[in-house]
Parts: sequence; structure tokens; C-alpha cells
Amino acid sequence: ILNLHYPCQIYFQFYFKRLSIKFIIQCVTENIVRLECYIVLR
Repeated sequence: ILNLHYPCQIYFQFYFKRLSIKFIIQCVTENIVRLECYIVLR
């Protein structure tokens, strides 16, 4: 079980050749979690 402090932000970034994929998970409250995904072609 993850014990997270609110508000929090978890950040993943992947590089695959010329592709950059970034995931941002934002915990707004205990029940609301926002997931943003950015895919960037460099």
C-alpha cells in the first residue's frame, strides 16, 4: 500500500528512440487521482 501525502505528484518518463512518453499522476485528494499523459516526438 502506498502511503502518499496529498497533494502529491508522481512522475514517470520513458524514452524510446525518438519518442518521449511522460506520465504525471496527481493525487488531488484521497479519492481523486488525475493521470496526465504526454507523448512527444522529438
